[in-house]
Amino acid sequence: MKERIQKIIQLLTLSATKFRKDDPLRLAGTTAYFTVFAMAPIIIIIVSLSGLLLGEEAIQQKVFEELNALIGIQGTDYIKKLVVIVSFTIIMLIFAMIYKLLPDVIIKWKVTWIGALITTILFVAGKYLIGLLLGNTDIGIMFGAAGSLVIILIWVFYSSLIFFFGAEITQQYAELYSKSIQPKKYAVKFEITEIEQEN
Repeated sequence: MKERIQKIIQLLTLSATKFRKDDPLRLAGTTAYFTVFAMAPIIIIIVSLSGLLLGEEAIQQKVFEELNALIGIQGTDYIKKLVVIVSFTIIMLIFAMIYKLLPDVIIKWKVTWIGALITTILFVAGKYLIGLLLGNTDIGIMFGAAGSLVIILIWVFYSSLIFFFGAEITQQYAELYSKSIQPKKYAVKFEITEIEQEN
């Protein structure tokens, strides 16, 4: 047990070190910035699709009321917990698929599941923490009409940091436990380095 804890600490330490070298603030900031320009078409699509579902929240409320009548409050609470578990599993599946299919590498599923699990835990925890932060602060007063934009930027920035950190954990896990990550035939290896400008 002690050895396993030491390996987890080593994995997180290596991941954090490499994560800092990759300049995550710049990457997350860039993602948040470009999200602002992508939001308008995304919102149009979401509004159009949700218009088809007409009152999803009301339907959900009605379903839970009917479940209360059928199986009682305790049974409904179990179903709500099941919905949370299913939601967590779907988020983890999405991260695992992204970490497996997006990079130009051949990577084992076991490696992607570890990265996806840690990323999902951080993602869900961040969702609740940002919700608490926004619930206990007056972003609208501080930023006025731009408050909604600030909230979106904060959420995308945090989500990007977590996504990139999860990718780093996935890579470090593979390197630490000799799970090979091999480039695909068409992949090109590159490295980001800073170059000092001459005066």
